[in-house]
Amino acid sequence: MKNMGINILLFSFMFCLGFGELYHGMGMQLTSDGAGVCYKQLRSLNANSQLIGDVGLHFNNSQPKIDIFGYDNNFQNTYIDLTFGYRYELLKDQIIGPFRPILFVESGGMSDLHSFTKDNIVGTWMIKYIIGLGVQFYNRMTLNEFILKFSHSEAMQNHIAFQLAFYWKY
Repeated sequence: MKNMGINILLFSFMFCLGFGELYHGMGMQLTSDGAGVCYKQLRSLNANSQLIGDVGLHFNNSQPKIDIFGYDNNFQNTYIDLTFGYRYELLKDQIIGPFRPILFVESGGMSDLHSFTKDNIVGTWMIKYIIGLGVQFYNRMTLNEFILKFSHSEAMQNHIAFQLAFYWKY
């Protein structure tokens, strides 16, 4: 069952990589207890909707380390983050100016980089669910997004993130 979930994730990313009109991009994400960077892709399905895929790293400072020397808040976890989902552009047929609202839903997994060992090359993965709202606009040939994400994962304590993303057509 564990391998089946990984195979579904890999198939979803291959689907996003292999077909159709692609937008490549990068994103930067901020939470109250960490930050992250990611590589992003959009694959157009029709004029209003796209498939999305993200691969990135999230640096989380939420778990304090307590040992015999006292309390240390500089303990940091680094997570690899793989998600895929569906993105929908709202009010595409309305004339509302350069900013277009977007809605998206994503699912995927997160794994601490320390969980990958020689004996456990797959690591320990936790399921992650995301719903988000944002706005997009074009700046010359670059598609820009400002996104507010609401996520659920056992890996992170705070579940709200702000993300800035840039896409270019390939």
